[in-house]
Amino acid sequence: MCGVVGVAGVGDAQKEILGMLTNLEYRGYDSSGMAVLSNGRLHVVKRQGALSELKKELAKPSVPLHGSSGIGHTRWATHGAPSDINAHPHLSSDGKVAIVHNGIIENYKPIKEQLLDDGYVFQSETDSEVIANLAAKLYQECGAGSYRQVLSRLQSRLVGAYAVVIQFADAPDLIGGIRNECPLNYIQNDGQSAISSDLSSLVSYGRDVFCLKDKQCVILGNEGVEVFDESGAESEAIAITINWSVEKARKDGYDTFLQKEIHEEPAAAQAFCREIRNHRAALDAYLKQHSFTKIVVVACGSASFSAIFAEALARQFELPVDVISEVGSEMRYNPPIISSTTLVLAISQSGETADTIGAVKAAKQKGAQVVAFVNVAGSTLEFVSDLVLPLSAGPEISVPSTKTVTNMFLAVYFFLDAMRQALSGARDESWFTSAEDFRAALAEMVGREREFRSIADRISGYQSCFAIGRGVDFSIAKETALKFKETSYLHCEAMNAGEFKHGSISLIEYGMPVLCILTDQAQRKKMVSNINEVRARGAQCIVISDLQPTEIEDAEAMTVITVPAVGPVWNTILTLVVAHYISFLIGTLRGIDVDRPRNLAKSVTVE
Repeated sequence: MCGVVGVAGVGDAQKEILGMLTNLEYRGYDSSGMAVLSNGRLHVVKRQGALSELKKELAKPSVPLHGSSGIGHTRWATHGAPSDINAHPHLSSDGKVAIVHNGIIENYKPIKEQLLDDGYVFQSETDSEVIANLAAKLYQECGAGSYRQVLSRLQSRLVGAYAVVIQFADAPDLIGGIRNECPLNYIQNDGQSAISSDLSSLVSYGRDVFCLKDKQCVILGNEGVEVFDESGAESEAIAITINWSVEKARKDGYDTFLQKEIHEEPAAAQAFCREIRNHRAALDAYLKQHSFTKIVVVACGSASFSAIFAEALARQFELPVDVISEVGSEMRYNPPIISSTTLVLAISQSGETADTIGAVKAAKQKGAQVVAFVNVAGSTLEFVSDLVLPLSAGPEISVPSTKTVTNMFLAVYFFLDAMRQALSGARDESWFTSAEDFRAALAEMVGREREFRSIADRISGYQSCFAIGRGVDFSIAKETALKFKETSYLHCEAMNAGEFKHGSISLIEYGMPVLCILTDQAQRKKMVSNINEVRARGAQCIVISDLQPTEIEDAEAMTVITVPAVGPVWNTILTLVVAHYISFLIGTLRGIDVDRPRNLAKSVTVE
């Protein structure tokens, strides 16, 4: 969602904030802005649109902001349309407080009504502006220099999910922050302080970072760091070390982050397999300690397709445990039966997905245990889980997720294989042996751009298509459909191939592209029949399979993309990169900003 940042004690606050916002733009690009404190006054510049619009405004001779402290924001709109006036930062009506905010304030209406009665003026349609005016009122009540009191009282008054960075007009080298259910991290080195909702904008200041916990407050200033809770009592943030360099968050010669991250899929997969091996003993001990009768795999977006994959794979493995997939936004309010013998397996790139976290918290209240696969260290999901396992994909900047998705599918495969061995009492290392063959096959796949481009050229002019699969392949069809929609704005509907003939096949017109995933060995013959049914109606079938064309009936009448044969399950996961690459190429052919598709943000931290 929105990106929030702040700096204090730096030489050029405008330059530092722009650098941080550049690394955060994928969290929201409806508008951006900054406030810099200079000569006792908070100067605010903000503009609707991409960060480039703000940069244009700041390039005007009369506009540059000079100061050593400031705050900044990139917005994904929730309350109020994208506009200059609704952009952040928001100033209190007396001009003494500026804030930037990520999240939603659920009780903003009664607070706003009270502040209006007290004479405070509001300019925007946002829920965020109440924070600035409430902070100004609290500061007036508490007295000059009462920054700690203001933050703790502000924390106790707000209801919702939020990360707020706050600046006071009478505090030249001080910034504050409060957090609840939205990430907020900080670092202080050599007198310089930086705070941000995302680690990618902090890594240039150092790798030893602190993550606030829910309901914590922080003040960063010349006299050091103060962390405390809403009662004002001293508290401790969580210390983490960022294990990647700032270069990892750059394009490295690629035109887009999306293409770069697709090409990083082999290295990301290798990193996951190497790192998860170090966690195998802890997972084995955990599974031995507990006896689960049900596993609920919960996630949102692309991660939810790895949950669907897990459910299908568990059936193929014939695990004597009920494994079901759930979408986080639905599970919280319409949950399956959960008990103390239920394991919730939560999967998230950011670890901040509000719907997934809400579902996990609700399940824990019913006694469930939680294991989480997370890509970002120090995330909220880590705090609420009993065992955390890393996805190890490295920073992912493009809004459409690719390398992390591949690692999510690897993660659930690894987990179910470990579960199968735990239940049988056997132990072998064959999964890790095959993992290296998988990495090599994945490296081969990302080198086949010419083949994928010819397909993208052929179907980029269509407005609608289908992706179909059976068994474990249906999860790949779901990911294919989502990537086509979000990356290329080409409407793609995922269907269980066997269900296609029960209505949706009526939409097939001559030449319509249908992407057919064909790797599930148990349903291979049935899937080929389904492909022929669609082709008979005039569809343009693009088959993604581990079979050679000579092994597929009437293959000469289709386009066949053959993935290298690594083994069952591995071959299925390999097909993901085909969907990622083709959707990326279609998006570029259509002139779309594939890194920042419209209306989307990387980390959805609100419900």
